[in-house]
Amino acid sequence: MLNSEDTSSSPNNQDLRLPEMHHLSPRAADSADLRESADWQSPSSEWKSASLSDDEVERTTKSDEGNSPMNGMTSTPNGGDLNVTVTSLEYNKLFRSASIDHRGLSWSAAVGEPDTRRSGMHKYTTFSVRITDSSGRVTSATRKRFTDFTVLRRELVKAYPGAFVPPLTCKSQIKVMMKTAPSAMMQHMKPVDNVTEIRRQALEEFLSRCCSRPFVMYSPIMAAFLA
Repeated sequence: MLNSEDTSSSPNNQDLRLPEMHHLSPRAADSADLRESADWQSPSSEWKSASLSDDEVERTTKSDEGNSPMNGMTSTPNGGDLNVTVTSLEYNKLFRSASIDHRGLSWSAAVGEPDTRRSGMHKYTTFSVRITDSSGRVTSATRKRFTDFTVLRRELVKAYPGAFVPPLTCKSQIKVMMKTAPSAMMQHMKPVDNVTEIRRQALEEFLSRCCSRPFVMYSPIMAAFLA
């Protein structure tokens, strides 16, 4: 059992390194403390926002709920149950630290320049993706489809169970947004341009929130996405 008081009194506490986030499945912490954490959502509520089919969402949600830190246990590779207990303070430190860049680095994301092309009988739209660091240097420039962002989020959730991965507005939610009162700018657009613009905004919001989480930006999954 990890205990903040015990570790602070140890003469070697500076050499103590906590395991990687994806290696740790803590027991459920105090629910009141979890509600105060802005960076925590349970996998089930988070997956409802992903761009997956209804069947995929249901299957993934059930799988994640079984291994959720909120349940206090996870399955080991040998099929047994692994129980790990941490204090509420330690629990929040572990997950909140994922959104803090201790080295002062930061990134910003820009998604734009939609380009619709035809492949056989189907049309698809790509968007330009630019990542800029705190010095203003462009660190990555590529083009991606909406489905590429969906795959990115799905792989991040799988690689970092229990960590907060920003939600991505799915296409069905965009259709609902189209039925609401459009903004002044969108009132002068063609319907197809409205859909493209809403998708662009959703993708930029998702990627910008990913940029605020160093564990996402330093992951090989993000590196492959931006390649």
